[in-house]
Amino acid sequence: MTYQELYTEIKTKFSRNSHTLERFAHIEGVIRRAVRLNEIHQLGLPEEDVKIASLLHDYGKLFSNNELSLFLDVAVEQALPGDYPELFAQAKTIWHSFIGAMWVKRDYPFVSDEIIDAIKYHTTGKPNMTTLGILLSVSDATEETRTYENIDYFRALTEQDLMQGFKEILIDTIRVVKARQLFLHPLTKDAYEFYVKEKLND
Repeated sequence: MTYQELYTEIKTKFSRNSHTLERFAHIEGVIRRAVRLNEIHQLGLPEEDVKIASLLHDYGKLFSNNELSLFLDVAVEQALPGDYPELFAQAKTIWHSFIGAMWVKRDYPFVSDEIIDAIKYHTTGKPNMTTLGILLSVSDATEETRTYENIDYFRALTEQDLMQGFKEILIDTIRVVKARQLFLHPLTKDAYEFYVKEKLND
């Protein structure tokens, strides 16, 4: 399957309703952003890998959390010990990432393990991420349809220094999660401590 064939198929799948169509607009923004950042920073990642990872990163968003919850048991069974599978039930914000990665592997077996890994952890982050994983996470956070506080700062920073931008987005994500008293996934805490080199107080 060529990239263009894959793109057409995914676009058709995301045409199921207005919500998924809006999600596909975000996906297209991530594709453009990731390709641009890969070029700016001369990361040397194959453009097709960058585009496939971006195209498929929200594959799990084709379905609602109620639909995704039906696959939780399988996701727990297939999880690595370091994924904190015992917390999956309460970690609804990551269901689309972990279950989506599982579905990509099932539906598109030609997709590489590196791309699957980037999709799986693009929401939480984790220690020792691949360059593709960091690029996908940053592109997801800074693509053109995002409108959160300080987005222009993060866009500019990630174009100047990808790694510093990744760290500051991680710090800001944790700040927002704590301020809103939301569930902070321990993988995000682990990523913070790995990259920012500080212990994070609970």
